[in-house]
Amino acid sequence: MQTNTTLSPFSPLPNPIQSTNKTGLGSSASLVTSLSAAILTHLNILSLPSAAEAESYHSTGALPDPKALGVIHSVAQYAHCLAQGKVGSGFDISSSVYGTHIYKRFSPSILDPLLQSGSKASLIDVLNPEKWDQSIQPFRLPKGLRLVLADVDAGTNTPSFVRGILKWREEKPEESSEIWGKLFKANTRLVKALEGLRDMEGEEEYDEVLVAAAGLPIEQVIHFLFLLFAPRASATIHK
Repeated sequence: MQTNTTLSPFSPLPNPIQSTNKTGLGSSASLVTSLSAAILTHLNILSLPSAAEAESYHSTGALPDPKALGVIHSVAQYAHCLAQGKVGSGFDISSSVYGTHIYKRFSPSILDPLLQSGSKASLIDVLNPEKWDQSIQPFRLPKGLRLVLADVDAGTNTPSFVRGILKWREEKPEESSEIWGKLFKANTRLVKALEGLRDMEGEEEYDEVLVAAAGLPIEQVIHFLFLLFAPRASATIHK
């Protein structure tokens, strides 16, 4: 067996794995997705798109092989939900399959036949991607903007956290529905605002602001961008 020496080794952990905090960055979803794709590829059930084909999705909006990626998505979602004991949002699995995108989750009832005790449902039938109803829309940040990770030094036990949220929604349906609605509206406005900024990328003042912002404290950058782009982004939102 020949060892691939081109891959960089993992960075060493400062502490033993048992005492290392969970990051909560979706590493389990990434592992499940990668393993699912590797097994399906090894068994010649499907072929993965090339890196160039996958990258083109974010510029063209066309999936390189929607059926193959759909199979990986449904298989990985099922495996992850089975391991967690609950159907979650599925966004971490979807991100591992499709990369950066705007996501609308699949109907949890799709997986019910497989998650029920003693189920004899057909894996091939339930995991057929043509029967799944999630929404995947390509997305990218405006030029010059990037996400910065804040390490909170701890993760969340997803199954117990989800159970707590579901219990709260059941006990306080009106309060939870109101908050859910506000979150949805806020997320939608953020997407529209970022899309509005993307539409301005070719304008001279956009680049000028980026150059000027590079040497300013973050508080001034936020204020600067707000004054320049907020009225126009708001107009985009309300079109």
